[in-house]
Amino acid sequence: MLAGNPLLEPECGRRSNCAAPGRVVIDTNVWLDLFVFRDPGVGELGQALRAGSLLAVRSQRTDAELLEVLTRPQFTQRLAAAGSPALLHRWRTLAHCVEERVSAPWTCSDPEDQKFLDLACSAAAQALFTKDHALLRLARAARRAGLQIIKPGACLSWHACGAPQGG
Repeated sequence: MLAGNPLLEPECGRRSNCAAPGRVVIDTNVWLDLFVFRDPGVGELGQALRAGSLLAVRSQRTDAELLEVLTRPQFTQRLAAAGSPALLHRWRTLAHCVEERVSAPWTCSDPEDQKFLDLACSAAAQALFTKDHALLRLARAARRAGLQIIKPGACLSWHACGAPQGG
């Protein structure tokens, strides 16, 4: 399913010593920083996604939230300039859609953010990139189960310092 897609293959090509990309969840606000606002603070995360060293995962519920946010009036003009349909197509090409089959063992104080935890657990993701305080408060408990809940600026240090690889 992912084979043959140059956007999802690691930079190292077909070398046998190439580790599988780490699976990550990107929450909606970080997505906006990456694709709409082009925030330099998420530049390393964007580079890792483009290089294929990280594999973003998404779900129907996270896609639904993204679409709802993108239709808000405050984004209309900015998205028209950025090419909203092209951004969504790029995201859907870049991120692998995963069915949420399990619920996370942690409950987020913001029920709207629970979908990101459930997706991370269903996809066996190694990291969830967020700036949301309700999710970040769960970082210690999630880390014990192998999920890093981190701010996007921590991308390079998290990934370069021996984060679990594979899928």
